[in-house]
Amino acid sequence: MVNWVTFLVLFIPIAIFTLMGLLGSVATYTVPDTMRSGEFSNFLTSIGIPSDWNYLPAIIYLGAVPFLGIYLIVAAFMQEIQIFRNITWINWILPAIIAISTIPLGVFVQAVYVMFATLGSYSVGAFGVLYVLGVGFIVLNRAHVWGTGAPGYRGMKLENAYNYYKKWLIDVNGNNTGKASLNIPDALADADKKIRADSLDKAVEILEKKAMEIDNKKNINKQKLEPPSY
Repeated sequence: MVNWVTFLVLFIPIAIFTLMGLLGSVATYTVPDTMRSGEFSNFLTSIGIPSDWNYLPAIIYLGAVPFLGIYLIVAAFMQEIQIFRNITWINWILPAIIAISTIPLGVFVQAVYVMFATLGSYSVGAFGVLYVLGVGFIVLNRAHVWGTGAPGYRGMKLENAYNYYKKWLIDVNGNNTGKASLNIPDALADADKKIRADSLDKAVEILEKKAMEIDNKKNINKQKLEPPSY
């Protein structure tokens, strides 16, 4: 146990200082001058790439990424229009030729300059447009849901109330056979007519009125009436 404690006490500080040294060297690393110039740099300059771009981070950020974007846009366009339907590989080779041809013509460099010059305002504008459209669609969707959900919820409550009163009246009628003064079958028949006429609220009113009337009577064998809300 003592050996492990001693090892950790000695190892942890050494590991921390070593890690900090590695991170510091990575953070302060600069591209050597030998990597910024050479035959490849001369080649890039000769085909129209600015000399300021002739180091690896700029080649990736200002060269490879925009080039790949141009290639994919043209390739997607070729796939969409399907000019060469029987020779599909042309739809991938031709975009590469078009993207490469933009470099010596100077179109590629100008496109990159315009893209990065307008990147800040474009991103803010795109975010604003997407935000406004997103909020607008959410509001419209919620308004539609609220507009269609409220009648549906009320219809469900009416249906539950109708089923409750109907079952309660049928039970009362069965428990009080022979008492024609209750007129429960007549109320059920009237409610069924309203149902067939697509008037559920009227049917519920008929059954509710009859149930309240019977609930107020005495000497009736009945269950406790618990009117549902609707």
